[in-house]
Amino acid sequence: MPRNPFPAAALLLWLALLAAFATLNYRLGHSERFLEPATVQQLQIGWQNNDITLTRSATGWMGDGRPTRPGRVEQMLDILATCHSPQALAAINAPAKRQALTLNIDGKAYTLGSYNPFHHAHYLDDGTTAWLCSENLKAMLAQPPASWFASP
Repeated sequence: MPRNPFPAAALLLWLALLAAFATLNYRLGHSERFLEPATVQQLQIGWQNNDITLTRSATGWMGDGRPTRPGRVEQMLDILATCHSPQALAAINAPAKRQALTLNIDGKAYTLGSYNPFHHAHYLDDGTTAWLCSENLKAMLAQPPASWFASP
């Protein structure tokens, strides 16, 4: 009676998928993250003379002494947490004059740089290292300060 090769092939396929999953899981767990949202205590955003300082307090996030809209700062921190692929700023040939949008995270200054159309992302850099960040980051950071608060 001939042997059925299907169970062996299926087993090999499942083992290959398991190996791929384990490799991806390991890489995600050990990849360099831009920040951990829970550790951030203060953010300062500067854009066209529309500056705002956001500070974590025991009762939640405050913006210039007022409570912020629930979830708004956390949304931005989640976007920042997904920034990836750190590389030398010089390697991306960033233009000398970058956008005037600045972000200060717990005392460390960053500039929102040029757009990368291949990744649909903006560069966020500290003057030496650039990270790729979702294009949604610019939209969020460029909002007027009033957008961080609930409507009166």
